[in-house]
Amino acid sequence: MNTPDALYHELDTSKISPLKAGGMLRKVVCPSSMAELKSLSGRFADEKQQYVIVGKMSNILVLDGGYDGIVISTEKLKGIDIRGNTICCGSGESLAKIAALAAEKQLSGLEKLSGIPGTVGGAVCMNGGCFGKEISELTRKVYVFDMDKQLPLEWTGQQMAFSYRSSDIMKGTYVII
Repeated sequence: MNTPDALYHELDTSKISPLKAGGMLRKVVCPSSMAELKSLSGRFADEKQQYVIVGKMSNILVLDGGYDGIVISTEKLKGIDIRGNTICCGSGESLAKIAALAAEKQLSGLEKLSGIPGTVGGAVCMNGGCFGKEISELTRKVYVFDMDKQLPLEWTGQQMAFSYRSSDIMKGTYVII
């Protein structure tokens, strides 16, 4: 069984890249829920499909010739919930937007990360940071979906095994929720 082409859309990365450069992604899918991720993971496993996982693509440059493989974009995994001094948000949310919201709610810690042009998920995945501050210093829990096992997981900041511009998320087929 082939995955229907209607599932995908094309994306000209030169229109969204901060560098205003890059080729076409020909098979992009944007799940917006855990149920959609589970459906995709099952379909991809059945068909033995390879894929890459991306966020806002502020740290990715696609070759001018484009990419024909499947791309899972987290751009629609959104939502924000603030309780006390904790912000829980979807991986597709803009890190700059979350930093601005934190400042508005008088929550400190994200100020130095406000200029990073990517998503929360991308920052957590690669332990983004600047001006001596890294997202790992602020991360308590990360909800991920294991595409291979088709299971949602909850990781503590310690389980993420953060290091300089890296985390254990990068070692598997996990989508940060």
